[in-house]
Amino acid sequence: MQAPTAETYSHFYFAEGISSFWATHPPLQERIKKIEPWWNGEIPDYSKSKSSDQEEIKDKKKEKEKKQHIAQGVIATSMMHIGEVREEEVEHVQSDIKSLDSKILNRLNDPLGAQAVILFLFYDAKYKKELFAILQEENRYLLLEFANVVREQHVALEKQSALIVSLGLNALKSLSIEQYQHFKTILATFIEIDNNISLFEWSLQYIIQRPVEIHLGLRNVPKSGHNHLGAIKSELETLFSMLAQAQYDDEVEAKKAFDKTKKAIYAGALEYRPREQINHNLFIKSIQAIEAVKPGVAERIFEGVLYIVKIDGEVSATENTFVHAIAQLMQVPLPREFKL
Repeated sequence: MQAPTAETYSHFYFAEGISSFWATHPPLQERIKKIEPWWNGEIPDYSKSKSSDQEEIKDKKKEKEKKQHIAQGVIATSMMHIGEVREEEVEHVQSDIKSLDSKILNRLNDPLGAQAVILFLFYDAKYKKELFAILQEENRYLLLEFANVVREQHVALEKQSALIVSLGLNALKSLSIEQYQHFKTILATFIEIDNNISLFEWSLQYIIQRPVEIHLGLRNVPKSGHNHLGAIKSELETLFSMLAQAQYDDEVEAKKAFDKTKKAIYAGALEYRPREQINHNLFIKSIQAIEAVKPGVAERIFEGVLYIVKIDGEVSATENTFVHAIAQLMQVPLPREFKL
């Protein structure tokens, strides 16, 4: 290269000319070195850290939402009691909630999980094949969630059934009408699979369905009509006779309990009905009539219910759940002794 400017061209082609032809600033590494002379030449990767921070924020948000749901359950439960909410009552319910298995508690904040846990309260392993088949037909996603609950082998949930339902209601209320109808169909299958509906099953079903259906606009609260016990005499005879029979297998003892109850609420005209005269359909019709009584009459009937379930000195999980159901049905305050 003999041109006078050859040295200049040589510098352009063989030094940094080509690499910096399009550059408007010095190379990045040089700029960083001017700011931080001790820089080791490595550029840190912040993407992972940022992702971790986002996950942490997301987890904290979920935990906060879970605590809010729990708090709502505590408040709703406490307000069912007579009088003002006591701090010790709220603390007691919080303690009961903390005693629940964390897997159960987490599921109750999710619509699919809540359905699975509640169905498990009615689950009879003898009919596993039939029950899994109806889940497969109605809702495969629910089948998978329910199978996980069954696999975890939770025990003694019956004693905590009222609490579990109370905590799962918010999630159930978020279902669409169509989703709820599917769940209701599945629930009915779980209950009726053995062709027998127990007092516990009816009670639990009622405290699940009533608040959700009112929320979704599927159920109307009947207007108060009956203003004295005589208007629903036969229905009360069915109710109190059945409760007495739930307490005692012996017919004589059951009748004694019935007689003590009618005396306690000054309803001497009521007559005991033997077991063979009572069936589930008759019980449902009786409950529907009792639901329509006026407030003063409702309180009197509820006194009779409380008297008879406590007559043997003990309150079983079934009786406790039934009292919760009747308190909802008759719209009367739930005594503090009947806790979730």
